Amino acid sequence: MSVRKRRKIRFVLLCIMLILCGIGLFFGSFDFYNSSIFIIKDVKIFAVDCIYLEDRSLNNTINSCLNHNIFYLDIIKLKRNLLLFPWVREVTIKRGWPNTLAVYIEWQQAIARWGNNLLIDKHGNIFYAPIKDKFTIQFPIIYGSKDNASKILQTYIQAYKLLSYVNLKIRIMEQCHEGHFWKITLDTNTIIYLKEQNPIKQIYILVKIYEKVITSNGNIIPKYFDLRYNNGLAIKWN
Repeated sequence: MSVRKRRKIRFVLLCIMLILCGIGLFFGSFDFYNSSIFIIKDVKIFAVDCIYLEDRSLNNTINSCLNHNIFYLDIIKLKRNLLLFPWVREVTIKRGWPNTLAVYIEWQQAIARWGNNLLIDKHGNIFYAPIKDKFTIQFPIIYGSKDNASKILQTYIQAYKLLSYVNLKIRIMEQCHEGHFWKITLDTNTIIYLKEQNPIKQIYILVKIYEKVITSNGNIIPKYFDLRYNNGLAIKWN
């Protein structure tokens, strides 16, 4: 390598070093933690359904980080506070430099009420949330042992699908341990009694004959169907 080329390389390296030193001196003297540049000005909320964001206290918790320095913000504490709200299932919080915060919220997805005061989601998790809006008040109600919640929920889901084929909807479903049977109350107020074992198989049998039974009796709605017999079933008419 010629002397001229070596001098040129040294000059370039020296320039790079001087630039890096200048940047280092600038940032070294810059007060990141107290600069207004890093004061949170905007909080962006990402949620599939925003109906629960109408909760004023939830909004206040989210917006409490406004005008705080993004470096000082305790994200773990903010997440913990948001998870205290009953409809919040999961929270992810990300910093957006220099002064933005992104909050991702996953809501609880209830599919039925559990007893009078609780709700159950599609995973079989039972949780408490205020049952006051029209949507949740109209949820079907499930009664049973919490220890057996997942199995009861799967039975409910399968029963709901089968009964929908004949336009029937479950209003109340109860696993009665003392009598070892299932009791389903439909939206027509008809009651279905099932043996504790293989309830879905029994519902399948009922669905197959339901329309024929109803039409052959002048479309009168039965008071109950009792499928707890080993052979056949009993029907009581109003």
